[in-house]
Parts: sequence; C-alpha cells; structure tokens
Amino acid sequence: TEVKELTNNVFANLGGLPLPFIGVSGMSACPHVKRADNGQPAPCPLAANVEYVYTNQFPIESFYPQVPLRVHWALNDGQKDVICFEVPAIITKR
Repeated sequence: TEVKELTNNVFANLGGLPLPFIGVSGMSACPHVKRADNGQPAPCPLAANVEYVYTNQFPIESFYPQVPLRVHWALNDGQKDVICFEVPAIITKR
C-alpha cells in the first residue's frame, strides 16, 4: 500500500508520562527518506514494495532533564504506525 505522508511521533517515556521531543515530534518525516537502492531522496508518497532508508537527528535541548529514559519513535501515515521502535537512552551534559 502506498504511504501518502509520514509524520514523526517521537517522545520520551519518563515516569510513565509521554513527553514529545520538541522540533521533531509531529513534523513530516518525508524529507528524511531516501531510496535504499540508490540513496536518492524519496519524497512522499512512498510506493509499496520499495525499500527506503529513514535517517534523522535532532538537538537535545538544555532544559531536558538529565535522566535515563526510553525513547519511542514512530512514523505514522495518518493515525496508523508504519513503523515504530523503542530504545533506552540517557540524557547527559556534553
């Protein structure tokens, strides 16, 4: 099935509360998608049965608490997760 639009849904699970990462959660993921076979940008919509690579990064703001947490990252097409994962992370000072 074609994916018309991809939206980032990125939040930290901190003490059971989902806290969105400012500047990335709710933003379009489409500018960060490339075709896996040639590395060329692949703006949305994304065709079915084609392999894509998604990369993104964002700053950790100074007001974020310095704590261990779990980061949940999902790419949504409307209200449906196309892909999601969780990773443990620790926010520290540089």
